[in-house]
Amino acid sequence: MKENAQKVLERIVVFFTISSFVLASMMIISAIIEANSKIEDNYIDIFTYGMTLFSGLIYVLVLQIFVTEKTKSGVHVIFLVFYLIFELILCFLCGAYNAPYVLIPVTIVHYLLEAFMNEVFAFHDYFLYENDKRKGKELIEYLFHNRFVAADFAAKRKKVQGYLFTLGALMLVFIVLGFILAGGITLFTAIFTLIFYFFLFISFWILGFFNRESFYAFLGFNDISKDLKLNFKYCLIIFLFAGIFAFALSSNKALIKVDYLAENFEKIQYQTPSQLPQEPEYMDFSFDMPDFSAFIQEPKPSTIPFELIFKIIKIIALVICFVFLLVFLIKPFFSENWKNYWRERKMVKFMKRIFDGLRDLFSLFFSNKKDSSDYVKVEGDSFKKEIEKFLKRSKKSKDKVAEVDRLTKRFITLIEWGAKREINYKSNLAPAEYTKLLETYLADFTDKSLVQEAKNCGWLFEKALYDKELLSKEEEKLYNNAIDLILSSGAKK
Repeated sequence: MKENAQKVLERIVVFFTISSFVLASMMIISAIIEANSKIEDNYIDIFTYGMTLFSGLIYVLVLQIFVTEKTKSGVHVIFLVFYLIFELILCFLCGAYNAPYVLIPVTIVHYLLEAFMNEVFAFHDYFLYENDKRKGKELIEYLFHNRFVAADFAAKRKKVQGYLFTLGALMLVFIVLGFILAGGITLFTAIFTLIFYFFLFISFWILGFFNRESFYAFLGFNDISKDLKLNFKYCLIIFLFAGIFAFALSSNKALIKVDYLAENFEKIQYQTPSQLPQEPEYMDFSFDMPDFSAFIQEPKPSTIPFELIFKIIKIIALVICFVFLLVFLIKPFFSENWKNYWRERKMVKFMKRIFDGLRDLFSLFFSNKKDSSDYVKVEGDSFKKEIEKFLKRSKKSKDKVAEVDRLTKRFITLIEWGAKREINYKSNLAPAEYTKLLETYLADFTDKSLVQEAKNCGWLFEKALYDKELLSKEEEKLYNNAIDLILSSGAKK
């Protein structure tokens, strides 16, 4: 499966799993309150549901930006504060004055649930990034010496599995309470519940696939995602048949009858005072205390204005806390990272990758095009062989051979990127001649800096290939950064 398409699919699963859980829970709680309370004001309405659904989508996008930019944990708090302010303003403008009482706690819980689930996919992205450029013996040796990469990923995967199981059990409890305390659930509640359990099933399947992926990585295989499309179809078929059999074989004769639980709950709730257990009577051991007032001296009034001092200290403390909070919230907007984010138009690039991923995902599941990965691999292998032949003829030093080998591995990723866009490498092309083709292709896009990056890749590779001296650290860093920028651009015609 294409990388962008897989990332989009994973975030779609996060959105639907958590958002459907929150919405179904809110609907059940709302039904229970309406059935058992005399409160006339409506705190959970269509505005609240719509805002919750919209917020879930925003959280997924924001969390992915935070993962991409490797932001600190404090940024999550800042985002939540400003998003809550945005919700309060929106509630005021729409006249939904009761909505904040529900939206504030729901917003915090909803965001935390999505953030926790999204972490496993962030760990997966990092795991793939570390293993992407390695395969076979090289990958086995890397994972052997860097076990923490796979260990952290495995630990996070197990935590999320337990977390999702808890959510599934909690939803079941909510449904039972809905039948007991509200007399049943509505059609919309049933729909969102089904959506939740469907995507919960998909989530467990994805986590199982991640487990297989880790297993094969330790055997030297860095790409088993080509089977993901077929496995996903099998997953949908299994869920469909399971649902059909569940509806066909289910009956009203349950082992634990909800009506029986409801009746007993009502009996306990509406017991008369005579039926309730009586408090035991105790003997009265009280006695009259002697009058000691004559021996007690009244305290002399203090001349020190303690009350005024405490008020001043309280005001100063509040001012200091307010200033620190204000600095904490405002400071990131004046940081260099924030300025660079907008200066480099990273938001535009991010949204473009999202749309590209959606398109790739749609074409992956609804297109009959054959996978070109085998052809792409042939092009990369052809380039590697040409470079190896050149190094044998030129008799380079060990350091130079090691340097060219490093650069070749990165250049192959550029060739593979180009092959997916029908920019094919040929054995008669020099590295700079091939990057010239990339320059022509990239010139059609708004970000013209990519053209210069492609040019840097070509001349730096040829400099390393033909020059006796090694590249400087700055030059090799420039080469790697140029390739990273092109690969992450998602540029497609």
